[in-house]
Amino acid sequence: MILCYSRLLACSPVRLLVLVLALVSVGAMSLASRCESCGMPMETNEQHGAQNPNNPYCIHCTDMKGKLLPFEKKFEELVKTAMDTRWMNREQAEKYVLQQMAQMPAWTETVAHLKQGAASQ
Repeated sequence: MILCYSRLLACSPVRLLVLVLALVSVGAMSLASRCESCGMPMETNEQHGAQNPNNPYCIHCTDMKGKLLPFEKKFEELVKTAMDTRWMNREQAEKYVLQQMAQMPAWTETVAHLKQGAASQ
């Protein structure tokens, strides 16, 4: 079945939503899950840690066995990426990455503890 989603959206966004939900429920369409550590979309089993579709973390945030990498390692990787891709200095990149990681389920508590520790010093 071939559908023009943009035409359906223009005519009736509610119908499009109902269609998408119906396709998802019968397995004809999948909604990509996102890594709970970095937010990367995971559309295939290969993108999940240890290629396990039940793993909430992507291959970039896990070791070979699918275990989440330590906060410090992910933080450093993300800071380096922010510096390389967003032309930030280290201080700006650290602040940006902490804000982003605070939004991720895997790191919410860790970032909160870091902020509490910094506030008490």
